[in-house]
Amino acid sequence: MSSAPFDVPTCLYRLYDREGRLLYIGITVNPQSRFGQHAEDKAWWPEVDTESIALVWFDTRAEAEKLELLAVRDERPLHNVVTADAEGRTRFIKIPGRPCGRPPTVLTLHQEQLLQDAAAAGEKADEADRKLWDAVQAARAGGVPDVLLCERSGVSRATLNRRLGPRAA
Repeated sequence: MSSAPFDVPTCLYRLYDREGRLLYIGITVNPQSRFGQHAEDKAWWPEVDTESIALVWFDTRAEAEKLELLAVRDERPLHNVVTADAEGRTRFIKIPGRPCGRPPTVLTLHQEQLLQDAAAAGEKADEADRKLWDAVQAARAGGVPDVLLCERSGVSRATLNRRLGPRAA
């Protein structure tokens, strides 16, 4: 995330090529300055059709950031490297053979071990999440009232309904 203030008008922009393909989605408080930065450091900038840039302004940066992640997830521009998952959490886009927009990092042995530990913990968390949702689904199918299911599992009612749909009457 940026250190820019969150209470300033912020622009969500879409950059297209001459064939109308979506190249990139981003946010900025100053489009001209941001486009200048892209022109200097993005190899794909020459593909941009500057006559087809789409701008949408929001009252706050927070609003623009939230919609940027969802737009990248749903519209799949060619050159973005960060998106949102189904829950709205930030995720890097993993495309084989395409770097994630950052220079290669050389890790120390200690850093490599820490990274492996974090990855293993992430796998355990993913497995725990799968087990939680299997158990929640089984409890719901077994007639456990949603209010009790949410209270004891720690799952919000909104998340329960989003993941499993509203309970059938």
